[in-house]
Amino acid sequence: SGTGNARTDEPLGSNPLAGLSADGWSRADFDVTLGFGLSDRFILSLLLDFARFSRSHEDTGTTAATRNAGYMHFGVGLAAKYYFSLPDKGRISAYVYGDVFKLFATATEPVATTKSVDFAMSLASPFGFSIATGFEYFFTRSFSIGAEILGLRFTYASASANDQRDGALTHKMSMSTFNLYTALSLNFRIFGSAKIYEDGDRPVK
Repeated sequence: SGTGNARTDEPLGSNPLAGLSADGWSRADFDVTLGFGLSDRFILSLLLDFARFSRSHEDTGTTAATRNAGYMHFGVGLAAKYYFSLPDKGRISAYVYGDVFKLFATATEPVATTKSVDFAMSLASPFGFSIATGFEYFFTRSFSIGAEILGLRFTYASASANDQRDGALTHKMSMSTFNLYTALSLNFRIFGSAKIYEDGDRPVK
């Protein structure tokens, strides 16, 4: 079977420029979760995330002008969900959830030097993992609504760059975050089946 869902949290999300002020940034985001039921209780999912951040600001230099800054990221992850009871129509099933993910960021409209942009993009490209527990109510076998009561998410990113004035110096920085979160999800399932025949076992037409 295959599954898909829409969530209220950001499974692969990161703040603009990894910890810098988010004020003034506009964001366009698209998240996709594709799940594959390995059994009635266990689902393995592929997580995909695309986001673009942009911001305009007034240049305070000698020439007054409006300048743009922006970057986009692509994220990929792998998630697993296990139900403690068999999901079925009209039933509530408790579950545990876990995922691992990596973000890849690139600047689209930089307003700084190349080294500064590369440094910032490295910090905006963390890897991380999440674990959570929750409940899911099944209106039908194909549609359910879920609530993650308690989730924990950890991310880590690091960057290094040579000093622009003294190439012998290297600046290094690392950032880690640890967050508690809750989430709601709408889940849709498509059921299918397949058969694998060994030589000599194919049905005769």
